Amino acid sequence: MNIHRGLKFNYAFIVIFGVFLILISENGFSQSSQYIGLSNGIQGIAGRDLGFSQLKYTGIRYVLSLGYEVKKPNRSESLSLNFAKGTSNSRGGNSMETWSLGLVSHTLYHRDTSRYKGFRYGWSLQNELNHRLHQRFANFNNRMDYFTSVGPAIGYLFPISWEDKKLGWNTKAHMQGVGFKFASDYISSVPPVIESDGTVGDSLWYATDVFWIGRDWSVGCWSEIRYETSSGNSLGVQYQFDFQQLSVAQEVIRVRNSIMLNICVRL
Repeated sequence: MNIHRGLKFNYAFIVIFGVFLILISENGFSQSSQYIGLSNGIQGIAGRDLGFSQLKYTGIRYVLSLGYEVKKPNRSESLSLNFAKGTSNSRGGNSMETWSLGLVSHTLYHRDTSRYKGFRYGWSLQNELNHRLHQRFANFNNRMDYFTSVGPAIGYLFPISWEDKKLGWNTKAHMQGVGFKFASDYISSVPPVIESDGTVGDSLWYATDVFWIGRDWSVGCWSEIRYETSSGNSLGVQYQFDFQQLSVAQEVIRVRNSIMLNICVRL
């Protein structure tokens, strides 16, 4: 895929979408503490799938994210839908197309007196599907993995006043603890729950494995600097890091770093 073409398309989309939402918000449809956001940027990825080889594959992907957040006196709830796609290469010259689709939610609790500053604690729910297509393989050239899990989360908010506007730093992190997962089989591209004719077999219950911290890992951190206007709309620069290691039929490891521009509109 053409990473530059994908970035141009997504940056055009985020600008048009953001201007549209800001115009709607300025006309005052709602003044609740609810927000929607759109983020777009690039993601550096390094990973290893033993189903292909022990070599590390690295590359740059474009990433698009849609977010929704609700701020209440004693807690904040956020939901983020993320999509990333790109090409990864090994030192040997092989390449594979990768894409991922993830849904992450955070529920963080805090005292009413510290709703605008300080630490907050809670939990996170993560669902993610990853797919890889190897360009040099003729047979079993695509592999996938999926997991859903829940675990503890922590956040920190530090506001800064600047010329009657709001400039602030916000960060949160999660570590997934328990859930379930399934992935491509040992030599086959498809999970063991899929029969040869493409239908789901009777072994679905037995093929779904437990995601358990210590054997499996999913750790993530999300941090941003945000500038908020008096209307509640804001513009931010975001950084995301996550590490995943899944103990499946063929172990999968990946590390990702993303930098994105975000437009957020208060509803």
